[in-house]
Amino acid sequence: MLFVLALMAADPVPDAPRSNPEAAREAARVALDAGRFCDALFYDQGVFRLSGKTSALYNAAEDAFAAGDLAQALVLYQEVKERDVEGKLRPAQVKARVTELRERISQEGPGQRCKPPRALCGNGIIEGAEVCDDANADNADGCLATCSAPTAAAPAASPPLMAAPAPSLVVGATIHPPEPPPAAVTPEPEPPVLPWALATGGALAASAGVVAVILGAQPLLTFQSTDAQLRQLELANAEPGGLPARQAQAKADFESWGAPLLIGGIVLGVVGVVGVGAGTVLLLE
Repeated sequence: MLFVLALMAADPVPDAPRSNPEAAREAARVALDAGRFCDALFYDQGVFRLSGKTSALYNAAEDAFAAGDLAQALVLYQEVKERDVEGKLRPAQVKARVTELRERISQEGPGQRCKPPRALCGNGIIEGAEVCDDANADNADGCLATCSAPTAAAPAASPPLMAAPAPSLVVGATIHPPEPPPAAVTPEPEPPVLPWALATGGALAASAGVVAVILGAQPLLTFQSTDAQLRQLELANAEPGGLPARQAQAKADFESWGAPLLIGGIVLGVVGVVGVGAGTVLLLE
């Protein structure tokens, strides 16, 4: 279950901010002040993609945790843990968050799935279908007030709703030099449990059956060997010695425990072969 949730959370966020990191930081700060944690998550992920700073990834993990997107928060905290090799981004808290999120997801599920905010023309961030966004309504500066590129016959447009100014997002000191944007986290698929259990259990059962057959057949083999020796001595008119007693003991052993062990081993071997076959068929599907 954790694998499925992690795979869901690892999907890249569509239409991530494509402007400069400062504008994305400011938008994240505005969203945090308003309690819009899902929006802050979207913008902080944009800061990370634009700057490559692990501190921005940590901010995004905190946003997801506050928003209740447990699956996304778990993936982000795990990536912070892998990247923060020097342990400067609160490693103890990150480790505690990972443990807590795994327990909560197993009990409560993945939580809500954060969606990207509605694109807002005029906030200085290129989002969605916007071609440009210079945070003003001047149509003569190469970017129209509708956040589209000017054309030869572009009509004048009324100024759009402008985003309210907000203080810059305070981000901690740089932990590492800028890193290249990471590839999407794609956990390795978990192996199917039932087919492997059938195949492995079947192989063990078949092996145990072979051992049981070998042990159970020992008294029978002793009886047959002794019987052959007695026939040879009878033809030679020689004394049988202790062979009759040995033959009688072998017969008694076979009847008391050899035969049940032999039959049980055969049954166990057949069950094991069936289990191996069933597991193999399921693995090949």
